[in-house]
Amino acid sequence: MIEKYSADITAGALLLSETKVVAGYLLDGKTFSEISKLVEKQNILQKRSVAAATRMYSLIRHRLQLFDKSLWSLIYYGDSETARMAALAATIKDSRILADFMLFILKEKYQLFEKTLDKNLWNKFIIDCTMQSPDMPKWSESTAKKVGDSVYRILAETGYISDTKTAQLQKVYIPPEVKKLLEKNNDTHILKCMEVSL
Repeated sequence: MIEKYSADITAGALLLSETKVVAGYLLDGKTFSEISKLVEKQNILQKRSVAAATRMYSLIRHRLQLFDKSLWSLIYYGDSETARMAALAATIKDSRILADFMLFILKEKYQLFEKTLDKNLWNKFIIDCTMQSPDMPKWSESTAKKVGDSVYRILAETGYISDTKTAQLQKVYIPPEVKKLLEKNNDTHILKCMEVSL
């Protein structure tokens, strides 16, 4: 797991379609550096500006570098649910702020059988992190909000909440291929984060 909190997640949410593109090139034998050039020169992520594409690619690269072709294959070749959950596993491993929010806040709401994930929980969570963890950076209010927006989008994209507005809690089941890979890699912390609704 990444030990330090980071706001990098604001470069995008789950980014499944873009991550699939990168995973495909990796499985085809391209290096991360070669893909970086394709992002800049051929706009393979199909973004409006080189700066936006580069920033997004940097985030995807950080996530995928934490795994090998076993996970890349699940993202690229897996069905929609498998690909989505495999991408979530990489996102959690790369983002301590997402991991902690899922494990300490989201899990509690499921355990209390609450129906929604109130947006105000994010502000309280950030305050608690700032008070309790020396690793927590002092984010501006706008940065903290952007990070929170990305976290809620990821939870919506992966089915933990119905959408970012009503944020109704939903049960999420982990595809066996994803669970097996995480157990094999001893990524039990990631699996605990993903299984909070069960």
